[in-house]
Amino acid sequence: MKTLLLRALPALTLGFLGARALAVIDFESQAEGYTPLVSATDQGVTATFFNGGTDVLNVQNLSFYGAPASWGSRSIWSGGTSSASGPTTGNFSHGLSWISIDFGDFGADDDNIYLQAFSGLDGTGSFLGMVSHFYDSSRSLGSGDFVTLGLSSPTPIRSVLFGSVGYQGLNNIYFDNVRFEKSGVPAVPGPLAAVPFALGLLARRRRSRS
Repeated sequence: MKTLLLRALPALTLGFLGARALAVIDFESQAEGYTPLVSATDQGVTATFFNGGTDVLNVQNLSFYGAPASWGSRSIWSGGTSSASGPTTGNFSHGLSWISIDFGDFGADDDNIYLQAFSGLDGTGSFLGMVSHFYDSSRSLGSGDFVTLGLSSPTPIRSVLFGSVGYQGLNNIYFDNVRFEKSGVPAVPGPLAAVPFALGLLARRRRSRS
């Protein structure tokens, strides 16, 4: 049994050794109202979001409308002041290895939600990938229903473009909880990482005594 334990523990620690610091932008520190851009920093990476042209973003408190608890008291409506708003741009001060964003709406129309990633700022450079999801009008943030879209890339992601195509216009979608990981971040040893080493020392002491 002890032998099995000694063999199992190193495998168990692989999850801890592979753990990395997860950055989350949840917009809780943002003031409510219309704004030309939203910027926040976590894990040393500054994320900046804005709409195309002269349109703006709208920081709202959706908790009054039954939005999921994970969305807190601040979320972003990307529709701004125009029903024909272009896609929302997200720029990052450091390259990312992966990113995910929560999206949702309140059932006014069907939404084809998409997320695209690029190697340069402002949706420039190499196109790194795209993911989309059909969020139909029967679904609603008011009932706790949202979708998380994510992308990963071996080439660092420096910007994303995202939005929706719906019957009531372009880009009329809410988003929150932008999660990402910096590219090139080494694994962070976890609390059990030293256990196999300690057990090895213990085994040596027992052998020396015998």
